[in-house]
Amino acid sequence: MNVGALEFYDHRGNLVTVGPPDSRAEVGYCIIGHLTEFPPHCEVSVNLVRAAVKEFCSSGGMLPTCVAWEAPEIW
Repeated sequence: MNVGALEFYDHRGNLVTVGPPDSRAEVGYCIIGHLTEFPPHCEVSVNLVRAAVKEFCSSGGMLPTCVAWEAPEIW
């Protein structure tokens, strides 16, 4: 799978990427040796992940606009 998920924190709270409706409903990643569950349908293509990280770094930490975001219902 060439997908990933991003989260972003700012004054609006916690935001997570919005993936296509056919993306995985159960998402989990191993982060520093611990399983971390992510909200359903949050995975986007790895190319979008790269573009968002590049935009984040070049903008001084602003919310990337190349991906869609939403406040997760869980977390």
